[in-house]
Amino acid sequence: MKRFKEWWKENWENRSFRYAVTIVVLIIAAVAVSIYADIRDSREQDAIESTEYYSAN
Repeated sequence: MKRFKEWWKENWENRSFRYAVTIVVLIIAAVAVSIYADIRDSREQDAIESTEYYSAN
């Protein structure tokens, strides 16, 4: 862990490294939000379908 901290401190001074870290974090956040939205939409769609099924019968 100590090696990693030293490596991080050395590289963090590099502007391109900071940009790369920022972009990776943004990509991970975008993927997480997309997965969350897909799960939420599928739950809403399931609720709508079950409501339509019960109201039709």
